[in-house]
Amino acid sequence: MDNSDENLRQFERTARNMQSLAQYSRSNQINKEWVRYVAV
Repeated sequence: MDNSDENLRQFERTARNMQSLAQYSRSNQINKEWVRYVAV
């Protein structure tokens, strides 16, 4: 974890993306929850 601020921004970006795609498939919903769990 050489650049934690950048990593956090990337996780947040991914979480927002998964949030917007979650309504389209179950796998996207699962990925969104995983990203939220890992980011916290």
